[in-house]
Amino acid sequence: MRRMGGKVRYLKFRIQNFKGIKDTEVDLRSSTGANVFSLVGLNESGKTTILEAIHSDLTP
Repeated sequence: MRRMGGKVRYLKFRIQNFKGIKDTEVDLRSSTGANVFSLVGLNESGKTTILEAIHSDLTP
């Protein structure tokens, strides 16, 4: 996590033992400076599970 002028920017997430994900890391740092990211994959590949894990970590 990095603070930028009052804003918080998450750089990466590590997900462990969440639903079907045993251990993975989602790196949001970009060499191109992009501010928008997308998850692309086949059906049932875990895209929604990644978003749910990130959401559950950010909500009280």
